[in-house]
Amino acid sequence: MALATPNGEIPATGKKAEFGLVDTFLVSDGKVTAHRVYYDNLAFMTQLGLAPSAG
Repeated sequence: MALATPNGEIPATGKKAEFGLVDTFLVSDGKVTAHRVYYDNLAFMTQLGLAPSAG
C-alpha cells in the first residue's frame, strides 16, 4: 500500500520503520470523548528517506 502525501504517493518498500508514539485519551463521565496519537514524524520521515539523517 502506498503512503499518501501532499506531494503524491510514496510506493511501499516492504521495509520496517520504527518510531515512538504516545496515545492520549480524554475521558468524560467514564466514556472516551477524544483520542489523539502523537508520533515522532521526523524519525519516520528520515527512515523513509524524506528527511536528512542527523550528521
